[in-house]
Amino acid sequence: MAHEITSTDNVVLHKNRAWHGLGVVVEDAPTLDEALTLAGLDWEVWQLPLTASSPDGSRIEVDSHVLNVRSDTGDALGVVGAGWTPIQNRVALVDFVEALAEEGQSMNVRVETMGSIQAGRKVWCLAKGESFAIGRGQDDEVVPYLLVCQGHDGSMALRVVPTSVRVVCRNTLELAVGSESTGWRSTAYTIRHSGDVMDKVAEARQALRHWGVAVDDSRDRLSYMASRDVEGGRQALEEFWTSVYERQFGAIPQHADAVMATSEKARKAIDRKRNRAVSAMSAISARFDIESQRFGATPWVAANAYTWWLQHNAPVRGRDDEARREVRLRSNLFGTNAARTREAVEMAATLA
Repeated sequence: MAHEITSTDNVVLHKNRAWHGLGVVVEDAPTLDEALTLAGLDWEVWQLPLTASSPDGSRIEVDSHVLNVRSDTGDALGVVGAGWTPIQNRVALVDFVEALAEEGQSMNVRVETMGSIQAGRKVWCLAKGESFAIGRGQDDEVVPYLLVCQGHDGSMALRVVPTSVRVVCRNTLELAVGSESTGWRSTAYTIRHSGDVMDKVAEARQALRHWGVAVDDSRDRLSYMASRDVEGGRQALEEFWTSVYERQFGAIPQHADAVMATSEKARKAIDRKRNRAVSAMSAISARFDIESQRFGATPWVAANAYTWWLQHNAPVRGRDDEARREVRLRSNLFGTNAARTREAVEMAATLA
């Protein structure tokens, strides 16, 4: 499939177009029921029995697995085990989020983004909380979100992930609790599609309490990072960016490596890898120089210079620009880039 977001996918956004540039903008925040309809998610997952054809043409019933399909289009979503229990869109994205909002009471939770990718195989809802400001001038706005997402194709459990968006650059960051000495601990809550799913959903009301703790803990931690100068100056910055880049993308080849290559093909591969790294370091450094003029040369700005490149400019594969943008969205929200972003921010804390 060339595109992650297909003709049967929609994204509902509140007020402003999201950083990925996709979706339908609505002027006022819809109710969750309205958002579900606008996003084209007011359908259910049906489970159908599977059969196979033998070489002689006879039909064989497959008892161990079932086929998940969309009730509105009949499109196949994926083959799952017979014990896999669907969590319907209305339960996960309306009933569950409303329960979280009730549990939070004072937390002004409202839907901002709701949508699907891969023809409904993955669905999500971003619920927005009250923003907070950090930095020396208290002008660096961070908006906490609660990401509720799941896969109907068997690839992903229902996950409730406290996350945030930094307004100035649209970087996303999974919120965590802990410290540098004890290690950061994710506050994401996972509900697997097995057993009594509804009992698990009821238990997951505590996810919003975890969200509040994560927001408070992260605000304190990020405020500290945004108020301190980077120790060690430019050299420390470049060492940090190189270290996190190599940790996530592999060692950066040196010029001598290309010279010593045993074939022209190997030399070109080494040159390409080195050129990608040099280009990345240049973009990260330039972004830091721009932001540090406003927010200061802090570990927070250093981390965001890297994650800005990672989330918005790092190369991704796809047939065209739209396909690549859609792949990037999935990675930033609940894929590899989400994990890499959290790791980069944790590593940047050592610069303070």
